[in-house]
Parts: sequence; C-alpha cells; structure tokens
Amino acid sequence: MNSHLEHLGLQGMSGHFVTATDAQVAELEKQTGFTLSESYKTFLKRFGASVFTENAGFRALETSPWAVDGVESFEVFYGISETPASDVRSVNRWLRNSIPSQTIAIGHDPGSSLILLSDTGEVLFFERDSGRTFRIAANFDGFVDSFIARHPTYGPP
Repeated sequence: MNSHLEHLGLQGMSGHFVTATDAQVAELEKQTGFTLSESYKTFLKRFGASVFTENAGFRALETSPWAVDGVESFEVFYGISETPASDVRSVNRWLRNSIPSQTIAIGHDPGSSLILLSDTGEVLFFERDSGRTFRIAANFDGFVDSFIARHPTYGPP
C-alpha cells in the first residue's frame, strides 16, 4: 500500500499509527465470519485506527445524497484499538444487527454514516438513517485510490 493516504494527512488516532498483528487480524476474520481482502489486512497492519488531519474525501462509484461536487466526506478508519469507538472489533459487535449481513463497518463519515466492506471485497457507503447503500468501490484498493484532497470554501465564491 503506497503513501497516498499519508500524503493526504492520514494519521493514527493518537498521533501515531497503532498497527494490528496477524493474530488480531485473524481474530477479526473469525469474529466476522469471512476472509478479509489482502489489501484491507495490509491497511490494518500498517495504519490501524486513523483519521485525516487534512480535509480529504473520496469519489464513489455511486454518490450518496451527502456528496458535494461528487466527493463524499470521510472521518474515521476503524482499526485495532483500545478505544472501543475506533476499534473495528468492538464497533462491529455493537453494529451486528444494524448493518447488512456479510458486511463489516470499517469507518464512518462526519454524519456517522458507515463505510462497509462486504465479504466479496466491495466497499459501500451505508446511510444509517434510511438503510440505503451506495457503491463506493469494487475493492479496498479502489477505495483507497479514490481519496482526494478537499479544500473547503469559506465565504462566497
């Protein structure tokens, strides 16, 4: 996995990356019941629970009503963490009956809509209020590659 995300300001939740071990990734696979893609496993082992320090967003294959100029907002990647709110295992235990079957939550946007990874590897945007899903990318690599820098506009153009 390249430094594309780091270039966009990705950093660990505590200011440094807390990476996952092979055993923790295996535990997550056992908990979720499906094999995670190699690229997502690599992400967990390299970055873990993380946020962007810069204003970054992603372009989805199918935009949600929340997209601005075709770009979706993003807030948090879940990882292996001692903080339950950013720990992918804890979050998915909590959401087990609230998200589509055969998916796991891997992050969320500022409005708490979820980013899901399906057992087929596809990445989805899950609008929690309506239960609607929007296709982000065919796989995790495509999701990572879709991130771009967003520059907020202050005041009138």
